[in-house]
Amino acid sequence: MGNIMQPALQGTDAVNTATDMVMNGAMDAGAGSSGGAAFATIFGIILIVLGVAIAIAAVVFFIIAWWKIYTKAGRPGWSNLIPVYGWVEFFNVAWGSGLYFLFMLIPGVNILVAILTVQKLSESFGHGLGYTLGLFFFPYIFVLILGFGKSKHVRYEDKRLEEAKKQAILDAAYKAATAQATAQEEPKEEPVPEATAE
Repeated sequence: MGNIMQPALQGTDAVNTATDMVMNGAMDAGAGSSGGAAFATIFGIILIVLGVAIAIAAVVFFIIAWWKIYTKAGRPGWSNLIPVYGWVEFFNVAWGSGLYFLFMLIPGVNILVAILTVQKLSESFGHGLGYTLGLFFFPYIFVLILGFGKSKHVRYEDKRLEEAKKQAILDAAYKAATAQATAQEEPKEEPVPEATAE
């Protein structure tokens, strides 16, 4: 405490010296903090830009996953980008009919339909209750697994198999008919009577 009081007792030169010391100290502290403020600002901007870039990448990745889910179900992938039509197509993927979308317009019923739709989506790709719970509680993870994984849409694959069987039957019938028609069109060679010596 004695050191603080001494400059004040020695006159105005001492007061000026003390003021200069305080001001220089404050300026030094200010210079240090303005450098820290600049660093913090730049660091903050970098974090914001990085966060926005990661968010945009995640959204694009998620859109691609939904696109692949729609494509696996035989629906147009771009339809997930169009608001109302995308939902109708989503209900086509999950339920097999887009008309179930109308139930989403009824208050109260829409909650039950949304839960059942998650279950139907899981079942339509051949998964059970565990996957349904995963889609419900962790949709961002399980939708990516569904889109980029090896899951196949059950109804669409069954439909493709039925069409392939029908096509195979038609092809076999066509080949049989063609073979039969070819056999009928070929002239039968009649034996040429041999000339008898007379």
